[in-house]
Amino acid sequence: MNIIYDMWRYACAASVPDCRKILPESTIIVPMSNSMDSAHIWEDDNRVVLAFAGTKGTFEDWWQNFQTAPNHDGLHSGFSDAIQNFLPSMADFLRGAKDEGKRIYVTGHSQGGAQACVAAYYLHHLKHISAHHIVSFGAPPFALREDYSVPVITRVICGNDPVECCFLPSRRAEDRIQLEGTPGGAKFPILDHDWASYTHGLMIRASDEKDLDSFYELQKLFECVDHTFTKLEGI
Repeated sequence: MNIIYDMWRYACAASVPDCRKILPESTIIVPMSNSMDSAHIWEDDNRVVLAFAGTKGTFEDWWQNFQTAPNHDGLHSGFSDAIQNFLPSMADFLRGAKDEGKRIYVTGHSQGGAQACVAAYYLHHLKHISAHHIVSFGAPPFALREDYSVPVITRVICGNDPVECCFLPSRRAEDRIQLEGTPGGAKFPILDHDWASYTHGLMIRASDEKDLDSFYELQKLFECVDHTFTKLEGI
């Protein structure tokens, strides 16, 4: 399965429990959470996926989003502070997987996508554990510096999703994939940030690429995500 489509399944599963039922049954899940943030590690025979949940909608969670002053590393201080809670336990688990020759992937949607990138930075620089690939979906910028050395980052943006330009004016140009937005997103851009909008945009891309296996997996995922706004989105 295409790695971008595959990572979207895990980004959804980190925030939407119903999405976890479509993941491979052999996958081992290790949850990590506190009162505000949560992440999951999925491990199978060949790889480890570290996925961060998006904003939960609480005041504390939004307050973290708006702690935008760059820290001494030039990174979003709110997201960076959140990562420190998980860093030791993440590093212990991932180091063992790395020693076994498994590849590490990091992903997340929205706040979770930004935290995924920040986590990859600290794992690389402080714990000497490098991810093979980082994929963020609808993530706000997280860094003011251009020289933060982390492995490949792919940013996936749906239509007119406004979140990608929130909080910090990122100066780093990562690989970027632009998805087709929804009809409703042209009028109300925030609708393109929704789970269903991203899943729909990825389905269109998979169909255009004639990647039927990925398309059908995304179709299963589309049935699991929240459809509160699909009528407004026009999908």
